[in-house]
Amino acid sequence: MQEANLTEARLNGANLSHAALSDSNLMRANLMEAVLVEADLRRSWLRYARLAMAKLAGADFTEARMDHADLHQADLYKARLQDAGLASANLRGTDLGLADLAGAQLKHANLGLANLSGAILRSAQFDSAQLTRANGNGANLQGARYLTPKQLTTLLTNEETVLPDGTRGPYRVTLVGRR
Repeated sequence: MQEANLTEARLNGANLSHAALSDSNLMRANLMEAVLVEADLRRSWLRYARLAMAKLAGADFTEARMDHADLHQADLYKARLQDAGLASANLRGTDLGLADLAGAQLKHANLGLANLSGAILRSAQFDSAQLTRANGNGANLQGARYLTPKQLTTLLTNEETVLPDGTRGPYRVTLVGRR
């Protein structure tokens, strides 16, 4: 089904594990609670798609456009999201453990309470992204862009976390002029 047009499709709860959907149009599709384990969605359009609570472990979303998608509480464990567009996406409470988000666009994304443990976030863009109480233990943030100290203070980090400047965590605020 490569290059399929599934715009506004109602596939909630569907089992599409291992589906070949690269270069497909799934804009505004309802995939809530769908199972797309290890599915191939490379370069697909999922803008405004509803993927809340979907099972997406190991799926390949490389270069997919997922801006404004609702992925809250989805399982994206070990998913591949390199260079994916996730601007303004709702990823609250999502499991992104060991996922590869290198180069992902996360501008204005909500990652609050998300599991980012062991995730690769090298060169990802975080302009105004919400990271409150997300688990960044062991995440690789080296070269992450537009990630402010304020955002980093809301992210849980540990000694295995690689910070944007390449140093090891945990992230600590240094107060200038304090002794």
